[in-house]
Amino acid sequence: MKRLLFILSALLWCMTSFAQYNIEVGSVEYLPLEPPAGYVRSANWSCDEGLVLTDRSEAGAIVMVDHYFSGAAYVNCSYVYEYLGSYDNNYHAGRGTKTYRITCIGETVTISETQLNLNPGEKHRLTFVRKNSHGTPVWTSSNTNVATVNESGTVTAVKSGHAVITLDPIVGEPRFCDVTVIQIDPESMSLEPESITVKAGDKSRFTCIFKPSGASSDVTWTSSNESVATVNSSGVITGVSEGSAQITAASENGLMAVGTVEVVPLPEQVMLPSGQEIRLGYQFRLNPELIPANAISEYEWESENPDVATIDASGKIKGISKGSAIINVTTENGKTASCTVTVTDAPEGMDYRNAGARMDALKSLVKESLKNL
Repeated sequence: MKRLLFILSALLWCMTSFAQYNIEVGSVEYLPLEPPAGYVRSANWSCDEGLVLTDRSEAGAIVMVDHYFSGAAYVNCSYVYEYLGSYDNNYHAGRGTKTYRITCIGETVTISETQLNLNPGEKHRLTFVRKNSHGTPVWTSSNTNVATVNESGTVTAVKSGHAVITLDPIVGEPRFCDVTVIQIDPESMSLEPESITVKAGDKSRFTCIFKPSGASSDVTWTSSNESVATVNSSGVITGVSEGSAQITAASENGLMAVGTVEVVPLPEQVMLPSGQEIRLGYQFRLNPELIPANAISEYEWESENPDVATIDASGKIKGISKGSAIINVTTENGKTASCTVTVTDAPEGMDYRNAGARMDALKSLVKESLKNL
């Protein structure tokens, strides 16, 4: 008898039930949770993508189909329940799971065009028809370099090529429009800017400018000195070592444009003045000196005593209170330097508040003088 009770308890613990629902997008359905015996003590609900549980409890859950999906999605609940054993009049705990299979009733949405031929720069608005107003439809382009689309469905042709515009209507299957932007061959091309400066190891690029407006072409890129700078098939330049290189862009119809790349080194040393005096409330910008002189770098600044002097990301110091503070600078390759900043009182009548007032007065005087000219 005890063995039979054990088997029955195990079966109750492993019990799984199944239910089927068909729901329209935007509609809700109540999913009841009924244990095989007793009452549910706790329940853990989860659902697949496309479904939203708007409410859940030990009694059941409310599910909404938030987005169209094909096939089936599932809501799952694992729960613990208590029941009174008729064989011993004691309460026992059991575990169970329940699965709700949800199929989506979608709507067939129509789109105004499934094919478009546009000239570069031309615009055309796509429209659609749907009866179910749930959710906000979303437009996307497979290739924004060829054609873009905004939230209202207006397609803008950018350059020659092919793109697929997709409408996700939320309430039904996606709809598509194939966009072909007609080729306009360039009559001239140039690079902007004419020259660029990069650090060794950094990347940059030129922009190809074609004329007339709307013209486009695939471009072949080459470097005159790959030991100084390389360029890939997309036009991305990588600085290799200090020096100069010419980057050439060639169009499909034989046009060419050339830009200059100067690759400069990272600093071997950075220097600051050993000391700097600043008046209370005033500001001063520290300018690091780099060795070699043609090196460039980004900087990180730090004040060891910001209660006395602060420094911002551009190297501008501000005197906060009388005293001394050490200002540290670090280059992007880890070179460091320090400067001791001493904040002193301003001469009588020359504190920063008075100076600011005099500056405002001077600006007003200049404006009045310009009006009288």
